Amino acid sequence: MRDIYTIRLELLRFGPAHNQLLSPLTPYVTLCGNDEPASVTIPLEHHHLLNRLERLRYVTDGAPVSEGQRKAELRELGSIVGRVLANVPALTALLGRASGLTNVLVHIQLVVWGSELALVPFEIVTAPQGFPGVGSPLLTQGDVPVALTREVRRERPLAVEWDRAPRILFAWAEPPGVSRVPAREHLIALRHALEPWIPWRPTPELRVPEVQQRLTVLHNATLDDIRRACRTTSFTHVHLLAHGAERTEAGERQYGIILNRDHRQPAAEVVDGQALAQALRVTSQDGKVSRPTAVTLATCDSGAVGSPLTPGGSIAHDVHASGVPWVIASQLPMTVAGSVTLTESWYSRILMGEDPRSVVHEVRRSLHADARAKHDWASLAVYAVSPPDLAAQVTAFRSRQTKARVDVLFDKAERMSERAVGTEFESVKKVFVEIRQTLKDYRAEAPASDGPEARRERAERIGLNAAAEKRIALLLREHAAGDSREQTERESDESLTRARDLYRRAFSEDWTNHWAITQFLSLNAVHANRSGEDLVLSDWWTVARSVALQQSRDTDATSKAWAFSTLAEIELLGFAFGNYSVAQTTEVTVRVAQYCHAIAEIMGEDSFHVRATRRQFERYARWWSADKPQWQQITAAALQALPESHTDLHWTSATP
Repeated sequence: MRDIYTIRLELLRFGPAHNQLLSPLTPYVTLCGNDEPASVTIPLEHHHLLNRLERLRYVTDGAPVSEGQRKAELRELGSIVGRVLANVPALTALLGRASGLTNVLVHIQLVVWGSELALVPFEIVTAPQGFPGVGSPLLTQGDVPVALTREVRRERPLAVEWDRAPRILFAWAEPPGVSRVPAREHLIALRHALEPWIPWRPTPELRVPEVQQRLTVLHNATLDDIRRACRTTSFTHVHLLAHGAERTEAGERQYGIILNRDHRQPAAEVVDGQALAQALRVTSQDGKVSRPTAVTLATCDSGAVGSPLTPGGSIAHDVHASGVPWVIASQLPMTVAGSVTLTESWYSRILMGEDPRSVVHEVRRSLHADARAKHDWASLAVYAVSPPDLAAQVTAFRSRQTKARVDVLFDKAERMSERAVGTEFESVKKVFVEIRQTLKDYRAEAPASDGPEARRERAERIGLNAAAEKRIALLLREHAAGDSREQTERESDESLTRARDLYRRAFSEDWTNHWAITQFLSLNAVHANRSGEDLVLSDWWTVARSVALQQSRDTDATSKAWAFSTLAEIELLGFAFGNYSVAQTTEVTVRVAQYCHAIAEIMGEDSFHVRATRRQFERYARWWSADKPQWQQITAAALQALPESHTDLHWTSATP
């Protein structure tokens, strides 16, 4: 993933935000980086800008605007905006500095004060001298990736909770009297983006409930529908598909979104940005105010400002100002093809855990490359809050999504295994290939620095790869049968060897990771292939036990519970490496039972910790204790102490 190089640019003037027209005579103060303030002017009269924007609307006064005229207007208006930004010395200097960096995306945070400034399509900017990609649209050029987002000035920073399990609301409206909206195409795009996290079922009908847990669809939605949905469910993403419309307020032009007025007597209702914001930010049944992390407005003019003479802004501005951190909108009419491309590109990348600032850049480039989308790339406007810890939140979310994706793949493999007969098991092995590739990519993205946090992160990711190989090995062994039995068992042994070696790499990164050391020892105890092993395993048993005992005194409940889980298993392994004798079987059995009881007392009988520990001892009971009487006795005591649960256990949740 790219590093983000952030440049904050503010354009301010005196007076209230509304009630002023654009004029070349009005000076604006710019604040950028640590440089001193500079002054710029916008070389456009207000009515000249409106005329130029009108020619980008495809139809003017009932007559279509030619493609040549639209392109000429884009070039000319882009050059004007470029000259304005070129007069900000700090911006030029910072962009020049970023050009010398590698694997960096430049994020320009644009904050404007003044409704007339919000009318200016800064996203159209053509790169002037001193900027990357001179003469090309700055936000689509390939020299240095640049993303531009807008932000509303506010009294205090807006909190962002990016690392949340995704739940999407898709609301579309097509009341009588308005043209069709591409609801089916958008639904397919959303469904495709969610596919990696939808559990596999043998028939499409059985998958519908799984999809409905992650995606709610409001057909021909009313404002009340949206309000009720947000009151009952905490959505992370809201996708609105509807037509935009002009409306008049106090004699001045504004823009709204066309929703359905009523289901019994359908009719068009133009809803303004403030009403929509109130529906999205409604007080829920538990007394909390709902707040989607991101709202996508696939609506013409949803980012357009009407008259600057009245208070308020665009629909997107009002939704963002109400407390929604990220709002994606269109400053101009949006093509059907562009709206579909936007939906596909945004959700497929965001749900995978890519940084939203990078996604904004990629979405714009996708729109620019799609000839059907006309100039939707220039129309795209994004209002966003990017706190200093956003990158860390995105990393945590990407980890969440990767683990959830692998959980789904393992569930698929297990369900397919139960139904596979003979050569059909080859299709299960293809799922194993996908699991390995997903986790290999995840491991490759780990931080490369030598600090303790980076080393712990690498150890966890390597450990997840090891846990996957162990799970694959046991699935292969469980379904080895017929003519392919010998080959399948050999593949199982190879997976166990890979798992053991990966666990060793994990604790080499983080010597305090008692879980990785214990799993390494476990596989050495049960897996015969120890060629090339140069460790004194009894000494590593002592290390693992000592680290776990130390962490069992931790005040953090989770750390304490995982330490007890390790201690329960490490006590059993003591017989494999000569640390315990047969005469000590009874006292070891008592300690293991005490550790298992402690896990349930600390975390609860239905906790992940209890289920994960029980699953590990079930492996010993089923696979590894047949010729080890001491293990049989200890395993039986452990399983008796660990309550049995019927709740599904995701394998990625079992790692401390």
